[in-house]
This record gives sequence, C-alpha cells and structure tokens, in this order.
Amino acid sequence: LLLLLLFFSFCLVVVFTLMMVSSSSLSLSSLFVATLFAVVVSVVCLQSLGLEKVNTKYNVPVDPACVNRTNPPELVSYHIHILFNANNAIQTQAALDLQQWFVSHFKVPIGPKSNCTFPAGDPHPEQLTICAYPTTFLPDGPFPTAQYSFFIPKSFYAETVQWMLQRHGGLDLLVHPNSGCELQDHFEWPVWGGNPWELNPTAFNCDSPGCIPPN
Repeated sequence: LLLLLLFFSFCLVVVFTLMMVSSSSLSLSSLFVATLFAVVVSVVCLQSLGLEKVNTKYNVPVDPACVNRTNPPELVSYHIHILFNANNAIQTQAALDLQQWFVSHFKVPIGPKSNCTFPAGDPHPEQLTICAYPTTFLPDGPFPTAQYSFFIPKSFYAETVQWMLQRHGGLDLLVHPNSGCELQDHFEWPVWGGNPWELNPTAFNCDSPGCIPPN
C-alpha cells in the first residue's frame, strides 16, 4: 500500500509537469528538474514514515512489516553463536570445549544424525527443544570466520543466554532472534558479547515475518 501511494504521488507530479510543459513550452531541462523534484518528494515521504532503513544495500527487499516499530514482528526463536579464529589453536580448543560444556549441561544431542534438520534461518516454531548446527571452520554464509550455533526455543532463552553470557570467556558471542526478518534479526536486534564481527548482509535470502529461507 505504501509503495502504491508513493507511486501514485510520483505520477501526479510527473503528469502535472507534463501539463505545464505542453501549455507553456517549457524546456526539457525544466522537465528534468521537475522529475528530480518528484523523486526527492518520494524519498522525503519514505523518511517521514520512518522507513529510511528500507535501503538498497541488501540482496532482498525489506518488508515494511520488519521495520514497523508500532507493531513489530514476533521473535519466534533464537540462535546462540560462538565465533572464533580457526587459525588459533588455543582459541579453537576453547571454543570446542565450550561447545561440549554447553551440550553436556543442557543435554543437547550433537552429531551428523542429531543436529538441527532445518535451515539456519528458519524460525521453526515447531522445534521445542535445543538443537545444534554443524561447526564451520571456514567463512560461511554471513559469517567471516569459524563459528558454531545452537537453536534456542523461546522457553529456553533466559536460561541458555544467561549460561553462555557468564561462560563464553574470551570467545565472541552472538545472540539473535529468528523472526523471518533476517536482516533485522542479525543487524538491528542482536546481542553481542566480546567483539562484534562484521557480518555479510548479502548472504541473507529472507526479510519478511515468518519467512523461511531455502535450504
């Protein structure tokens, strides 16, 4: 609806300008200036509606519902990530020790036949228990370094996040929600512990509430 309104207002300005040109024999340069004015008006409309973050640096269009502060989308589930430098043997061992500590404490099955069976970006409200994703030792998806993650249902959020916040030590921790709005989940609504890493925004395929990315 918003885009239709903006397009309609833009068309009105252009039509009005064409009428002026035909009636007063204005130059093409005047038409260009008037058209540019229409573009500026559209941008101002977007900014006045608080949607200036609907920008072009992403591969997917941003659903206005994802940036609606009055009625924001539901945060369906969460991920806990530990990021580390795989070229640092000491840090890698510390990350793997923490992983084993976590799965032992929360009794999380881990391994090729026990890991999460759905795409990492899937909010997956049907999953009621914690599950693990495979450890990646090379940059993969949005992550520029080695990392592993756990899927956290809402009911386990407070317990697991508190546990990890107090035990991640010198490792870098990322906690983010899963709403289907992947860009907001990772760039606007995350919690970092340690050093925040710069994620790759072009790796995401979904940005609308409840969206499930391809596997």
